[in-house]
Amino acid sequence: MVSYCFQVADSLEKGTEHEDEYMISEKELLVNRFISVPKDMGAFNCGAFVAGIVRGVLDNAGFPAVVTAHFVPIEGQQRPRTTILIKFAEEKDRRGDFLS
Repeated sequence: MVSYCFQVADSLEKGTEHEDEYMISEKELLVNRFISVPKDMGAFNCGAFVAGIVRGVLDNAGFPAVVTAHFVPIEGQQRPRTTILIKFAEEKDRRGDFLS
């Protein structure tokens, strides 16, 4: 299932404003490419499904986090890219201090 939902991400970035935030960006997320969203649902991002999978993996690995999917417009491109925003819980920071 993983190979069908994910491919190599375009970028992985650490947040500049918050130490506990990371962003996975993908120009054309696989689920957004093959799922048509009805017009009445507006800018619904099917990347929320992928964000839920990422959250589940992190939670089960002992790294609780809030994971959300966002569209980010790209200048000169018709479709926006999808950014999966990962904000780790404070527990992760304490665990990192313990392991250091």
